[in-house]
Amino acid sequence: MKKNTILLSLLALLFCTTAAKAQWETVLQDAGVSCIKVVSPDTIYAGGKDKVIRSTDWGEHWDSLHIDLKGQWVENFDFVSAQTGYFHTTHRLYKTTDYGVSWNLLDTNVFKAYILRNIDFINKDTGWLLAETYPEKQYIFRTHDGGNSWDTTRFNYEYKKSLYDHFEIQMLSKNDGYAIIADSLIKTANGGDSWELPNIYHTKVASISFISEQNGFAIFYDNGNPALFCTNDGGYHWDYISYGIGGLYTKLRFLGPDTAYCAYDLGIVGNYGSIFVTSLDGGYTWDYKGAECLDFDMHNSAYGFRIARYEEYAPYFIERLDLYNLQGNITDEPIKKKISVFTHYQSKALQIQFPEGNTINETLFFELYNSQGKLCLSKELHKSRSQSIAFPPHLAKGIYIYKISSENQSIQSGKILLSI
Repeated sequence: MKKNTILLSLLALLFCTTAAKAQWETVLQDAGVSCIKVVSPDTIYAGGKDKVIRSTDWGEHWDSLHIDLKGQWVENFDFVSAQTGYFHTTHRLYKTTDYGVSWNLLDTNVFKAYILRNIDFINKDTGWLLAETYPEKQYIFRTHDGGNSWDTTRFNYEYKKSLYDHFEIQMLSKNDGYAIIADSLIKTANGGDSWELPNIYHTKVASISFISEQNGFAIFYDNGNPALFCTNDGGYHWDYISYGIGGLYTKLRFLGPDTAYCAYDLGIVGNYGSIFVTSLDGGYTWDYKGAECLDFDMHNSAYGFRIARYEEYAPYFIERLDLYNLQGNITDEPIKKKISVFTHYQSKALQIQFPEGNTINETLFFELYNSQGKLCLSKELHKSRSQSIAFPPHLAKGIYIYKISSENQSIQSGKILLSI
């Protein structure tokens, strides 16, 4: 009984971490990137001018990928799995099918006359790509064979260049989806065979974020002022939530009905022109998080990365938010430095790496518990040696609590996200 009480107390302590205590931790200085994508907790991509970098260890180390981008900027990433993903530059589209080991340039003749704006794939075969040509003609490309061939839809409604130009697409299913062209919201109900302006009062929009096929959020413009709205019927009706967030180049992301992140440009020249805010109450109130933010991506409500800076004209760096403390937290001696505990993105196995320079003279034990406190795995660790532990095949996706201890004391505890 006493052992169960102690374990439940440990679980409560780990799971009750709040955003109020959240700290963004710098993981890469002077990154030279402008967009970022979290594919899995340990695998992150970022891109900039003629540059793609990747981390496979939670952002601790970054490697440059040798891809000939012809001096263009990376604009957006999109992954349908850890194995298959895409990114595009201004005029080029690249694809990987081997976990990012190699990237293939898709047919350049298709897109050479277009400026590529955004991309969204719902599976390895079917995806959509927003594009435009000068002067201000907009198109949506669609593929059903993984990008080998594309059909094109051009919009037939009047388009006017807007101060708040923004391009975004989010498909809710193989049939239903929304796109933003400049600041106009369009909708499809037939997989992109046709697109139309939805029959809603507010059609000028800065960003959208759906958390399911029926439930979503959007920042609309009301007499030139941005306001947050929500829908619970797939976008047919929208209800007002709050004023006060949104502007140029807005990115809104809800990670559930309550937690949201948003970055947008106020249009102010100088320091803190772009700001980063968070909400924990469904968008009714927002907290400013003290950084100029170029881009961000969240794996879930408590784990993600952003590209930020705190001083005018300073270089941007990459920061990590880790409320789950997925990499563990040192609590006691004798290990002075943190033991790295993480899941590998290509396998259903746990990796344990001991820090260099530490000699452990006692036997250590590893235990893994699910969120109900049930013991799922128990194993003796090799002393001072990095090793891999296979997960039991019956384990479901989710958050697990691990504990490393000796015979006499607890050494380290934390959380692991099993996502494959």
